[in-house]
Amino acid sequence: MQTGLGEGGVCCGCIVSDCFDYESAAKFFNRYKGRCPNLESLYHSDAMGSRRLAFAVIGLSTVAALLLVILLPLSFSYLNPTQLGLAQTRATGSVSTDRAYSFGRHWLGVTKTFYVFPASAQQVTQTAAGISYTFFYVLQPARLPDLYRQFGRGFDSVVRARAAAAVQALDPVVGANRSEVQQAVHAAVRAQVEDATFVTVPLLFLGASTASVSPGSLQAALDAANVTDAATRTQLERIYSLRDARLHVKA
Repeated sequence: MQTGLGEGGVCCGCIVSDCFDYESAAKFFNRYKGRCPNLESLYHSDAMGSRRLAFAVIGLSTVAALLLVILLPLSFSYLNPTQLGLAQTRATGSVSTDRAYSFGRHWLGVTKTFYVFPASAQQVTQTAAGISYTFFYVLQPARLPDLYRQFGRGFDSVVRARAAAAVQALDPVVGANRSEVQQAVHAAVRAQVEDATFVTVPLLFLGASTASVSPGSLQAALDAANVTDAATRTQLERIYSLRDARLHVKA
């Protein structure tokens, strides 16, 4: 403590503030405030500095809490049951192919969102080589990065084109019944489409038919096509029951 002796030997110089706790300083101030003109301003200055520090700490803590409340929810992105996704940077639009995401809430950070693909079955109806047919395909979640790297958003047109080419290349089946034609068309479409475009083709119809398969046969067909997603299976079962058409899936 630095001191200057004033009247009556009482300290009238500057007092180093950290030599006192506030209680002792208050007692000292009340006792000698009339004899030391500098003491009152010094005491109030230290008290003011302490209050400012406390307000600053409270303010910073409040801002940090608000940022946490705002940014934490923004760091999570959500996919509904009908969606698949790849991580996409918001600022640049670049898409990461490191990992595919399915239904649920995922931590991506505030700078990223999802580049979304359909997880539900996609319907294609077209005619090739005089044969009208409808098939359904689903994306393979594990191969989603490969699909994006090769086709981007244009995968649907590729699937359609390859399916049509497969049917065009079929040899005419003379005397074959409807079921045999459907089996041949489905097998050809699967061979041309599935491995090349990273999708699965579990259902194919040749127009409407009064024949149908039993529920057990339908389940076996979906199993053979490796359709494991519950929502997709339900969707395909509903489509089949509504169309009441014959199903063939190559095991």
